[in-house]
Amino acid sequence: MKKIMLILATVVFTTATAFSVYAPKAEPKTENVDCQYGQCVKIKDDGYRCKNCCQQYSSYCWSHSR
Repeated sequence: MKKIMLILATVVFTTATAFSVYAPKAEPKTENVDCQYGQCVKIKDDGYRCKNCCQQYSSYCWSHSR
């Protein structure tokens, strides 16, 4: 009985660890920015959202416009 409990505990721990490694990323970190047309939607490599303001008729700032 102790062997079964040990094996079961090992399987549960291993499964929980595997799921935590592949969990989806959290929402990107944002800062409060007061812009006339909104904040640029670009998410940088460090996980932070670009803090520049959007250009008129665009979702991106001057440095990330496409």
